[in-house]
Amino acid sequence: MKLRGFEILFRYSKQMGIFPSSAKYSAGGLQFSAFDFPYVIRVGYRMFDRRCFLRIPAIVCCLFCVFIGCVQAWQSDNGDGTFANPVLYADYPDPDIIRVGEYFYMVSTTFADSPGLTVLRSQDLVNWEILSHAASILDMNSDYDMLNGSTAYRRGMWASSIRYFNGTFYIVVSPWGASGARVYYAVDPAGPWNYHQLNRGAHDPGFFIDEDGTGYIFYGGGAISVLTLNSTYSAIVSQTNNVVNSGGEGSHVIKRGNYYYLFSANPGTWPFQLRCSRAPHIFGPWETGHICLLATAGGHQGAVVDIDDNDNWFGFVHQDSGAIGRMTRIGPVFWENDWPIFGTPDSRDRIASSYTKPIQDKLGRLQFFHAGTSMAMEPQS
Repeated sequence: MKLRGFEILFRYSKQMGIFPSSAKYSAGGLQFSAFDFPYVIRVGYRMFDRRCFLRIPAIVCCLFCVFIGCVQAWQSDNGDGTFANPVLYADYPDPDIIRVGEYFYMVSTTFADSPGLTVLRSQDLVNWEILSHAASILDMNSDYDMLNGSTAYRRGMWASSIRYFNGTFYIVVSPWGASGARVYYAVDPAGPWNYHQLNRGAHDPGFFIDEDGTGYIFYGGGAISVLTLNSTYSAIVSQTNNVVNSGGEGSHVIKRGNYYYLFSANPGTWPFQLRCSRAPHIFGPWETGHICLLATAGGHQGAVVDIDDNDNWFGFVHQDSGAIGRMTRIGPVFWENDWPIFGTPDSRDRIASSYTKPIQDKLGRLQFFHAGTSMAMEPQS
């Protein structure tokens, strides 16, 4: 990106001899030194010397341009086979991630943003691109039209769950103001998306499709109930209450080996917890109480995803990060007595600030700015 205003000031100042020739400056492809900010102020004075009343705005403009030129976008990929957390330096709360072939897909809470239900794609869990939005409009009720003083701030699309089966992607969410949970579906994750409207709500749904194609929705907080769906996932067949007391909400369900695993976030204690329960059968009996992670050690709401077909796994969570929001962090997971352990054997029960990338030699669409040169890189196969 070229900062045209600063470029003009820079070139003008060089002609005027205001900037020392030995200094290096950089903004929008130009180079400068932070030690030479006083010269930027002198640019404003020289350019607007005949109009004294414009000096202060000129100075402010110059400094603002320099500041913008100094700012660099967060890049998780370090370019040396490692990455830094968070992988998304923005508000992507309640993430859910699956792998389909060589790609990973993520959905995240979008509240009252429209379009909603952002769908992201990555080849390495580190470099992500926005692929589509499953909810093109928020059509749950009239509050979203913001008429007659009504609003839906902080409502809308909360924690959702993405799954893939037999050529189709599915996202289950329980939107605020709708008549019940919805099952969005698309053959192409880039869209278009449609949805089935279910006849009852399901708070923080965790959608799971078993090997035989049966679809289940785990939902609730603490005492978890399960909805069994029909073969097209368009209607509820049965409801089973109090299947497991998970100790949390934000359900995510996976299957590994002979166990079903339910991941739940517990925001009712500090530090917040990511908990895990397991069972040999979908309806139990469930073993509970395994604490995977604390909020102070990396995050507290998320689950795990297999990164290949060789039983290698990575965990994903969000971490509260003040005004920025809840940012997504990832890290390796290993298994001990058939329980997931976040981290590595030498540094367990945590998500560290940096790791080796789970998938090597895969890049998303990146922008590199170095010494005034920009280069866009397309995904590599």
